[in-house]
Amino acid sequence: MCAKLQMSARALLVLTVGLNVWPTTGRESAWASIWQPELLNQLEEPWRHRALEITRAPQIQLRGVAESFPCQRDVYRWLLDHPDWAYRLWEELGVRGARVYRQPDGSFAGEDEQKNRLVWRKIFHQPGLHLWYVEATGQGNWLKQPMRVRALLLLQYEPVRSPAGKTGIRHATELLAQVDSRSWQWILRFGKNLAEDYARHCLEQVQMFFAGLAWYLSEHPHWGEQRIRQVIQERPEETATGQELLRLLSATASQ
Repeated sequence: MCAKLQMSARALLVLTVGLNVWPTTGRESAWASIWQPELLNQLEEPWRHRALEITRAPQIQLRGVAESFPCQRDVYRWLLDHPDWAYRLWEELGVRGARVYRQPDGSFAGEDEQKNRLVWRKIFHQPGLHLWYVEATGQGNWLKQPMRVRALLLLQYEPVRSPAGKTGIRHATELLAQVDSRSWQWILRFGKNLAEDYARHCLEQVQMFFAGLAWYLSEHPHWGEQRIRQVIQERPEETATGQELLRLLSATASQ
């Protein structure tokens, strides 16, 4: 789910100045892992079979850095299920990247100008945990040969509170991936650090995608309400979904 985000100066200022990420305490949460049979056994077919294929022979495995940040928790949780709306709002902040849209089967897709395509589907969730199955096709940033990536992306989160009593979220990601490309196989064999650096960058972007926007909407609910009403006017068929977020932001604005 790593559609590269290109940020304007305004968006960078918003995030570097406004998103005051709380320092983590070093405490390790009792979070699950993609490796755990207890998680994999809860998946429905065909996703359980596909997940087992990846976990048996991952070529890239990586954990993101846990980070904590202030936000309204309901807004954050809503964004996890609506990345297409999250991307539209990022655009309003000056971010450009592969446009995200919901597909008729409930999965999400993104495609950039180079025709690199990313499709992901939530295959399991419970409070505090989202597991996505991801498929990507394209040429990548360095090699001009086609590649196909299959991956599992796990995002876990928990509520936190600052010493001053402000609510927030602590979250982290985990990635397992397989790459189908002779050239990328060579990179994975002889330049594993390069591949892992790229994967780590993807995890950072996924975490920022949700954390940055959840924080900004929570701090500026009136801005969000204006932009959402604009989307509803342009796309009346999405009124019901937009109204859900409007209700959350209205509750935030009244606090």
